[in-house]
Amino acid sequence: MQLPKGGDIMNILETSRMGLIEINTIKLEYLNGLYQDIANIIGLDSTIQIFAQFKGQQVTFPVKLFSKEHISDQIVSEFDGNNVKLLAKKYGYSERWVREIIRQHALQQERKTIRTQSNIILK
Repeated sequence: MQLPKGGDIMNILETSRMGLIEINTIKLEYLNGLYQDIANIIGLDSTIQIFAQFKGQQVTFPVKLFSKEHISDQIVSEFDGNNVKLLAKKYGYSERWVREIIRQHALQQERKTIRTQSNIILK
């Protein structure tokens, strides 16, 4: 059974081994360790929705919250020519990785410039 997204949560929770359980009878101390931790952070209703959606699956959370693409864009937009160390610390990456992002961006910009100039010459 899949619980509705948003709106009111169903009053009955179906589990594979226990049959039907009334949600209003569930207390945090009844929950398995990780579910207890999650419920303490986001609440019981949201925890039950997560349980219903992902029960039985191995779920791994990435160490980094944001995608590398987003971080790369941020680094490029914040780079001032002298702040590699600051950006590396701010975003939790090595200085080498930050320099590589900046280098890749510079190469892309150079290629775009060459293509634009080639198009102008060909016209």
